[in-house]
Amino acid sequence: MRKPTEIEINEVLDFFGHERDDEMAFLLNYSVVFDDYMTDCPGYKGKVLMVVYPAYPNMFDCFIWDQGQIKQLEQEK
Repeated sequence: MRKPTEIEINEVLDFFGHERDDEMAFLLNYSVVFDDYMTDCPGYKGKVLMVVYPAYPNMFDCFIWDQGQIKQLEQEK
């Protein structure tokens, strides 16, 4: 587990269409990257970036990289 790189943060900002100056520090403070995540059964193996928002811990976003492209995952209920 580690802090995201500037490149990873820029990919998230591009995904949402946000300006870098306004959101960069926010994402650096509330994000973490798991480099070698692997599901229990066949599925996903790779990098996961989680953003947990400061308002409530149940407000979060999860991103993976699929064939080099960032993808936001839907939350399971």
